[in-house]
Amino acid sequence: MGGRGGRDMGVKALDFFATDLQDLYRAAKALAKRRGGVLTPHHMLLALLEIYELECPIKEKLQTFLDRRFGRARSAKVRIPKETQEVFVKALEVAKASGSDFARIEHFIEACKEVGLEGVSKAELSPVSYTHLR
Repeated sequence: MGGRGGRDMGVKALDFFATDLQDLYRAAKALAKRRGGVLTPHHMLLALLEIYELECPIKEKLQTFLDRRFGRARSAKVRIPKETQEVFVKALEVAKASGSDFARIEHFIEACKEVGLEGVSKAELSPVSYTHLR
């Protein structure tokens, strides 16, 4: 279980990201380079809040989680762990269920809510909505 095939699926999911989610992915990857070199859904959500200049109670919690987990160590490369890849695959599944071949930010947000994130309750994720981004 979790062999190479699972990793390939998560990486291949990136090919099915719409432009908005690709942009978010790049911003989160840059953030991950400044915070430990491991890209998590937490980095993606924090980047989302920063890009759209949203003030949500969850923002501080995400920052604290990332600081405790990864510190401020810089890294030239970024690793995408299995857990993150699973959220990417889930975002694509959510997109397909809504009739789209490409995952957008709203699909990623929904995937985070469905999969769940370490250190963040589903109730805390509830206020994060694509409607705030328009």
